[in-house]
Formats: sequence, C-alpha cells, structure tokens
Amino acid sequence: PPRRPCLNYQMKRCLAPCSGKVSEEEYGKMVEHVEKFLRGKDGEVIAELRQRMAAAARKQEFEQAAVMRDRIYAIQSIHEKQKVEAVRRFDEDYVAAVCEGGVGIVRIMMVRGGKLIGDRNFTFQKADDTAELTGAFIQQFYNSAFAVPYEVVLNVMPPDKEIITDWLRELRGAKTNVVVPKRGRKKQLLDMALENAGFSLLNFAASEEARKVALGEIKKLLGMRNWPAVMEAVDISNISGLAAVGSLVTFFNGEPQKKDYKRYRVSVTGPDDYAMIAEVVRRRFRRLKDEGGKLPDLLLIDGGAGQVNAAVGAVMEYAPDQVIVGIAKGENRDKTSTDRFFVRGRREPLFFPSGAARFMLQRLRDEAHRFAIQYHRKHREKEAYSTVLDGVRGFGPKRRKALVKKFGSLKGAKNASVEEIRKSLSISEELAKEILEKLFA
Repeated sequence: PPRRPCLNYQMKRCLAPCSGKVSEEEYGKMVEHVEKFLRGKDGEVIAELRQRMAAAARKQEFEQAAVMRDRIYAIQSIHEKQKVEAVRRFDEDYVAAVCEGGVGIVRIMMVRGGKLIGDRNFTFQKADDTAELTGAFIQQFYNSAFAVPYEVVLNVMPPDKEIITDWLRELRGAKTNVVVPKRGRKKQLLDMALENAGFSLLNFAASEEARKVALGEIKKLLGMRNWPAVMEAVDISNISGLAAVGSLVTFFNGEPQKKDYKRYRVSVTGPDDYAMIAEVVRRRFRRLKDEGGKLPDLLLIDGGAGQVNAAVGAVMEYAPDQVIVGIAKGENRDKTSTDRFFVRGRREPLFFPSGAARFMLQRLRDEAHRFAIQYHRKHREKEAYSTVLDGVRGFGPKRRKALVKKFGSLKGAKNASVEEIRKSLSISEELAKEILEKLFA
C-alpha cells in the first residue's frame, strides 16, 4: 500500500510521489519545468503555466489556478531581482496602476542602489481613471515617510505632471525624473509590476467583499425591491439567422453557477433577433413556472431597447414584474466604457456609472456571450459532420469525436495525411482515404 506522506507534503514543499498523491504525468511535467528553469528557459515555463492557469480558471478549478499563479509569481520575483541588478545603481521606484470596475490597484517596486528592496500592492475603491489614480497615489505615498528616489517610472503619466514633478523636487531637494518608458529594461520591469497589479485586480474582483459591493450598487441603481442574488443572462448566436442557438447563464451572489447554465436550439428562422430572444426567454420562464423554480431577481439581455421589449413580452404571462436590463454596445464596440444600459420601462438608456455594479453586469453579459458562441460553434461543427461525413460506413460518433480531438477541427483533419488519419483512428487505409475524400468534396 502507498506510504503516508511526510511533513514536506503537508507544508506544500513536495508533491508526495512516494504516496501516489500525484500522477506520473504531473510529476514528470514538474521535473521538466525545473530542468527548464535551471537552464534559464524561464519564459517557456511561465508561458505553459499561464496556459494551465487559464484552463483551470475556465473549468472553475480555482485552487489549481491559484497554484499555477503562485508559481508564476515566484519565477517572476526572481526575474525582477535579476533584472534589477543590471539596472543602473540609481534609486528608482516602479509604479504600475490598473483600474477596472471602479477598483484601482497600484503596485510599487522600490529599487535602491540597483537592488529590489521591496514591493507592495495598494487597493483603491471608486477609482476609474488610471492617470488620475497614478497622480493621487504619488502624492499620498511620498507625502508619508517614504523617501523620494532619483527616478519614478510609471505606466501612465498623470495629468498634472509638472505640478507633481516640482513637488517631488521640493521633497527630495533635487530633481526627480518622472518617466514612462517605451522599451528596454525599465519597460520590462514595469511590465512585470503591471502584470502583477492585474492579477491582484482579478483576485479582488472575485472576492466576496467586492461582490457584495457590486450587488448593493445594482440594487440601488435599478431601484430593485429584492437583493439581486440570482441573476440570469440571455444571448443569441447565429449567422444571418442560420444555425441559431441561445444561451442562458446564471450568477448566484455574483458568482457563475455553471451547473445551471442552459443551451437552446432556436426554431426561429431568418435574421429576427427579437423573436429569438423572446423564444428563449419564454421557454425559460415557462419551465420555471411548470417546475415551481425560483424566478431570477434580474434578467439581463445582450441587446438594446428592442431586445429588452421582446423579453418583456415573453415574460408577461409568467412574471409580469420581472426586472429586465439590456446592455448594448456603444459607438466604440471595442470599449466597454461606451456600453449603454436599457432598463424595462425606460425609453432612454440609464446612466450606469463606472464601478463595481457596471463591471459585474458586463461580466454577466460577456459570460452569456461566450457560452452562446461556444455552443454555436459546436452546433455548426455537428451539422457540418452530419452533412459532410454522413454515409461513410464504419465512421460513427466515437470516431468522429476522436477525429476532432486529434486534429482540433474539420479544417485540421483536411490538412492531415491518410496515414495520420489511419493511425489516429486505428482504421484501414481505405476508410481513411474515404474520409479525406468526403472532407475535400
């Protein structure tokens, strides 16, 4: 029987391979990372860890994602110290600021005599402008007991640069450079600080405290009677009305509940987004009523006033007082800051200030959009297989699934050779040839 793991395992200093606590593959991957790290191939290790962290986060395996994140932090910390050694022997502070959803994070790395002596994160509420946050932070930070360095390196220049520069000169008794580097070692160090600030911002946004603040703001801004504990969002994905599908995602107290996500094949034909929204919403609320399920406190629609009105018509029979909000893209579709919010019963968009509430509703909308697109792709691929590869004897669902898993898609399989398809599916050469012929037909 496996041995009991020692104290090193409990202290997270060993994976306990002697006790069977880690698979052979995972242990081998760890050894490979160590070898690459010792050879100086840190970049390869970090890139793979980021991929694994993102994959774990998508599956909501947050503990595993946190392990990957901590490993990245550890490697980057060594990077920072190594790179700082090569910087000139001046005293420098690296200040990286990020804002999202009304929360700002500033990370400062303090370099003295060419050596990194410390770094800290600072969190600010009600912050939505990175440049203004940077200026305010500099004045607060150096107005305390912290000494002003020879140079302050920023990721964004504050609007009152001249005033701040003069003020720092007075504090230090000599000129202090305030710069935003575009390239070189300083830019690399600053990028590390900026990335770590981004990680901290994501962690804060996922915290219980931040979720409570966001939900409270949503309740207040929308004038809701009930706490928005259950929020659902609907989105439609199609290509000019073809292969239309709908998605419904659920957040409970601000957290995704993937077990409650729903997918819908839409029967509406033609490019009628309003009718598609109405169909999905009607089917959802009809089922809730039939099964005695709890109605959502808030229903979010990916769309503007027209989509909201379509949803209102669909719920009248089941929930006449349902709170419904729509989010439509603004003049700049690539910037969420221009998003417009449409509330049931209002003709004009509701002013939704930048903050935690806005950020949470946008997250809910984006999750519904992601889920709809994911289902639409699977639906299209399934339809493609049913039309392209139907009639191939000996090629059933299991082999179709294996083909996609091996080559990623139909396009990937088309680029494969007969021998590659034969080996990957363990089939005859004749059947492999027939599959390729069908794909190129």
